Amino acid sequence: MSSRITDEHAADKERIRLLEAENQLLNERSEDIILLGLMAENLNPLRDVESIFKTVLERVSLLYEIPYSGFGSIRRGSVTILHEFALRSDRIPSTTLELSPKAVASLDGGALVCSVPRAETIGLKVSITGLEPSQIALIPCSCRYEHTGVYIFAHDGADPEFLPRKILVLQQVIDLANAKIDNILLLDELRRLNLDLERRVEERTADLHRAACALETEIAEREHAEAVVAGERHRLRTVLEHLPEGVIVLDARGRVVLANNAARHATPLIDRIEPGDAVPTIGGRPLADFRPASTETSWLEVSPASDPEAVFEVAVRPLGQDRGSVVVLRDVTEQRIVAEQLLRQERVAAVGHLAAGIAHDSNTHIQGVTILAESLLLDDAPDPGPRQKKTREILALGERAADLIRQILDYSRQTVTRPQLVDLRRFVTETLAMLNRLIPETVSMEFNASSDEHLVRVDPVQLQQVLTNLALNASQSMTDGGQIRVRLWRSTEPVTDDRPTREGPETAWVCLSISDTGCGIPPEIQPHVFEPFFTTKERGHGTGLGLAQTYGIIQQNNGRITFESVVDQGTTFTIQLPAQEGELDIDEPPVHVPPPRGHHELVLVVEDDPTVRELAGELVKELGYEPLCARDGAEALTIVGGGGPAIQLVLSDVAMPGMGGIELAAELQRRDPSIPIVLMSGYAPDPMRGGFSSPNLAAWLQKPFTVDDLANTLADVLSVSTSS
Repeated sequence: MSSRITDEHAADKERIRLLEAENQLLNERSEDIILLGLMAENLNPLRDVESIFKTVLERVSLLYEIPYSGFGSIRRGSVTILHEFALRSDRIPSTTLELSPKAVASLDGGALVCSVPRAETIGLKVSITGLEPSQIALIPCSCRYEHTGVYIFAHDGADPEFLPRKILVLQQVIDLANAKIDNILLLDELRRLNLDLERRVEERTADLHRAACALETEIAEREHAEAVVAGERHRLRTVLEHLPEGVIVLDARGRVVLANNAARHATPLIDRIEPGDAVPTIGGRPLADFRPASTETSWLEVSPASDPEAVFEVAVRPLGQDRGSVVVLRDVTEQRIVAEQLLRQERVAAVGHLAAGIAHDSNTHIQGVTILAESLLLDDAPDPGPRQKKTREILALGERAADLIRQILDYSRQTVTRPQLVDLRRFVTETLAMLNRLIPETVSMEFNASSDEHLVRVDPVQLQQVLTNLALNASQSMTDGGQIRVRLWRSTEPVTDDRPTREGPETAWVCLSISDTGCGIPPEIQPHVFEPFFTTKERGHGTGLGLAQTYGIIQQNNGRITFESVVDQGTTFTIQLPAQEGELDIDEPPVHVPPPRGHHELVLVVEDDPTVRELAGELVKELGYEPLCARDGAEALTIVGGGGPAIQLVLSDVAMPGMGGIELAAELQRRDPSIPIVLMSGYAPDPMRGGFSSPNLAAWLQKPFTVDDLANTLADVLSVSTSS
């Protein structure tokens, strides 16, 4: 009997150790996710480059407690510090950094992170007044227009792997800052070009009007000033030929009097522009459509039928009654392309900024659905029937809503990939077996794989989402039935893009193609296939995120995705992932353990959403605890200090009107540090988790959580609290 108790006690301690390790890992991952979310949020409103550098250095140093961070420019191995931040000093220290040619070469290959003793072996010398760093990380920074340099992070902690673990997220933060800087500079350049273009058009239009008036006067006085007219005509032609805008002068009958070089290159808009030719239409539209209703010049957009992608602005200015008119053409195709690129970048940034808020609000509502559904399942456990079936359908609907949130986060690059070694042949086989139940019977599937090894390092959850998106899209394109062919092979080909590879000039790829015999993708739609929120489906039958999410996932996993499509013949999507070597880990099936129950401990539930608050209270009671409920932090403090029974644990949401969970935890620590608090959050990532710590903060719960998650968390926290 004693031996059995000892074994159970050891097992419990091992489970607690594993949970603590997992919690620590989750905390670190959450810190990284929070940093990216905070940086995206903090960088968005900034409008100058200096503020961006300062924000990056301060936020990274404060979140990760990095004592020194800076940014400088490199010249002949010497780094000139431009911006710096010291965490533990009221004044900025004196910093020197020297790089040997070997260190510069290492930095050219990417981020450089190492211990200070090793740094000296490669020719990296660093001196920071008042600080003896144990680790240093250098991350090169290169923006599109300027501000090329290097970020410096110096750490003096005892953990030798701290900066190596954080180098990826630091690189992602710097990429966010670089993108913001590029956007600011691009926007400034666009504004300058627009102002300059408007000024030049106004100046040239005024010159043109004056020249045309002069020409009219010269013609009226031809008999007396033939020589002057000839000179003016020559001068006018010189001006017109050097104008970037196309100019055509028409007589009263609409026939060409003269046309400059720019106009002759705009011939797709006009059939003929030789002198004496009539110009009845421009870009297929009658000339009268371009005549202004008032004396002010008005511009109309026209695209030639031979080149629909080109955009011209056309204006017609009368020279006077029965005197003809002047047609001005300007090519704004490049300007529109730049504007569309800027709009697309701003749209992506907006999705990333809103993703955290969307996740919090949606996950809070999903949490209520999850609690209610799982409570019903617990009530009906002895009697499975129609009610349990409907309850499981409710859980499935909640999971679909959570999946939509994950799609938005995948596209906005706020999710954290969890790559592992995967046998793609077995993975595809299992996924297609699952998809067979979702695809109509009129659509058949065929899978062929070469005999090669097909190991890749990917996030399996994300990869399954990719295969599901592509297979369902393929089946939906074949309304009258057809065939989906999936092929898997291995290839070696030269690297054609700029991404570095470890294999050298040739890289081994595992290739996966999904082909259908459907309707195909029209050529005019193909450039927009991977754009977010673009869909050809009817309203309510698609979010427009499927292929955008697929593109983002493949990019996150260091792969490439392309497609070929022919109308009425079908479409083929091809995915390339870097081939890997190694042995697969075999996961044993988890053993279900009934959730632990309480012993009537008093738990205070703090939640602003009334439905979730009520359901959470009922769930806590079902798990064997005595619940009390409060709608915000202020009411919770009133209950704690009201002189009633001693509260043994506080379960609180983070984001609430008035006093939120973070403020509540801090105030409870001041008033009664013996009460542990568990914080809940629907943010993904939680923007505050990594920036707050308190001795009474026992655990975090990510919404939506399951009954088992809540039961295990409460049991672990209360056991720790009781033992202490």
